[in-house]
Amino acid sequence: LGYDGARDCYVLGGAGASIWIDKDSYQVARVDLADGTKLRFLAWAASSGALLPSRIEIETPALTFQLELTNAAPATPAADAFADAWLLAH
Repeated sequence: LGYDGARDCYVLGGAGASIWIDKDSYQVARVDLADGTKLRFLAWAASSGALLPSRIEIETPALTFQLELTNAAPATPAADAFADAWLLAH
């Protein structure tokens, strides 16, 4: 277990990269990348029938910034959007 802000989390991974899962809600709380970058997923809310983080905080070794999700809509990809050639890079 790990503690991230106000949440207890399950931490999967090691000293390099890891993913933090909120112990109570099972939502992704944080992703730590091997280069030291940390992504925090904050203020989860329902949007267009999906539960999404309304704010993503990105902390790099050099700077910190935030992305705000203000709107979401479902996408309907074409039937061949995920064809074998695309998935397997053919």
